[in-house]
Amino acid sequence: MKQIENLYEQYSEKIFKYLYYLTGHVDEANDLTQETFYQVILSIVRFKGDSQISTWIYSIARNTYLKHLRKEKKALAFEESYFTDQKCTRLTPEEILEKKETLASIAMVLNKLPENYATVLILRDKEGLSYKEIGSIIKISEASVKVTIFRARKKFKEMFSAMERGDFIYE
Repeated sequence: MKQIENLYEQYSEKIFKYLYYLTGHVDEANDLTQETFYQVILSIVRFKGDSQISTWIYSIARNTYLKHLRKEKKALAFEESYFTDQKCTRLTPEEILEKKETLASIAMVLNKLPENYATVLILRDKEGLSYKEIGSIIKISEASVKVTIFRARKKFKEMFSAMERGDFIYE
């Protein structure tokens, strides 16, 4: 049990952030994080050590999220509150507002991307995972990860540019 506690202490915040970036809801990310670690407890005896423990936990988190999506099938929204940077004290109110608007736009585009694109972008750009780790999590080759990230970034840029031009569909 101590091993599980250590894993939770070490990875719960990272898993929460990953799930928050995907869901856009603090409460939903909390619930999914708890469900992820519940699944970790149930599955720890089957962990073979073929990958890093962090990769294995991210895989469980992704599967938990996908299962949740299948159950809920609802539109994803965004809560600005989690993205508010506590280190903004030296910024002017206008700069803080601009930063919040940019983060809200980024999150909105992430929520509109296909799940596999959002996942690879979050895992690579926000979590800093290697191509190999991402491949293990989403069960594709390292080369496929690189291609998917390239395509995801291209699609993200297109959608973000459309949003800036006012051509973005918010459905």
